[in-house]
Amino acid sequence: NEIEIGELSPFCAGQPKTESWVNNTDCCYWDGVTCDTKSGEVVELELQCSRLHGLIHSNSKLFRIQSLRSLDLSFNDLSGQIMWSIRNFSHLTTLDLEENLFSGGIPSSLGNLSHLTSLRLGFNSFDGEIPSS
Repeated sequence: NEIEIGELSPFCAGQPKTESWVNNTDCCYWDGVTCDTKSGEVVELELQCSRLHGLIHSNSKLFRIQSLRSLDLSFNDLSGQIMWSIRNFSHLTTLDLEENLFSGGIPSSLGNLSHLTSLRLGFNSFDGEIPSS
């Protein structure tokens, strides 16, 4: 597994949303997951303070969710680089990766996310500048 459940951030209170997840059940009913009512596709992942720990690889299944409009992974212990794979999120309006262990350069493909209206990358170890759109 690339991502595991770790310790809860000291900035978080309550139970992580992942505590309610049950294998072999429809993820659209899980806490922190919102699906489009018509298509059934995942459109929001709000997984802040979910004790997520580990390395996100560029070939992660996460990057295959092309219908995603909002991704909040803040206040976890996720690491790795924001890869060019982020370009797959062409409908993304909100991206919050604040308070993790991400590093490396910010990919130029981030500037191609034309629907992005909210971006939070603070308290990581990124290099460089945020690309303009």
